[in-house]
Amino acid sequence: MKKRRLGSLGNWEAVSLVTFLFFSGLYFWSNNSLELSITPMGEDSEILREKEGLWQEEGNWWEGENEERDVGADGVDKDGPYLVSRVVDGDTIRVWIGVKEEVVRLIGVDTPESVAPGEPVECFGVEAKENLTGLLAGEVVYLAGDSSQDNRDRYGRLLRYVWLETGEMVNFKIISAGWGEEFTYKVPYQYQADFIGAERLAKIEQTGMWGCLTVN
Repeated sequence: MKKRRLGSLGNWEAVSLVTFLFFSGLYFWSNNSLELSITPMGEDSEILREKEGLWQEEGNWWEGENEERDVGADGVDKDGPYLVSRVVDGDTIRVWIGVKEEVVRLIGVDTPESVAPGEPVECFGVEAKENLTGLLAGEVVYLAGDSSQDNRDRYGRLLRYVWLETGEMVNFKIISAGWGEEFTYKVPYQYQADFIGAERLAKIEQTGMWGCLTVN
């Protein structure tokens, strides 16, 4: 009777050992297989993270959902940076916001027309466009709206102030350079007084187009 119990116990231990070895081997095999299967994905993920980091360093203009916000020394809350895809006119540009190319009309400034449909190119229209192209071609910019103005104009263009990475406001620079006039649409805007002062000074100094005109 005693020998029979010992024999049964030995068999049970053998079965337990075999079972343990089987599941241990299965666990070891599955872990190695899993590691092998996820390693390429891990490498791809690392590459993807590196690419995402590169996009962010270059401005992140394609990822609208991840757009950064910048508050400069002037305390203005801006969106961006966004890549300028094209200068349309002396006061209008195209930028990439997310995966969409948006037309942006600069607030508070009006330049001679160079691309108005069905209209001749106005005097200094080409020069005004060249001035803005020199400032923005291939650049990234920051944008900010004005609560006193609409988000878009009647043509669907975004109404914005535009800043360079240096912190300079493009709207102001256009007027200071003498290639645009201060322009108020219906109601005053935040920087109206500054723009009026910049236009007055450009006229006095005969900067840009004012040097070719008789100013009263």
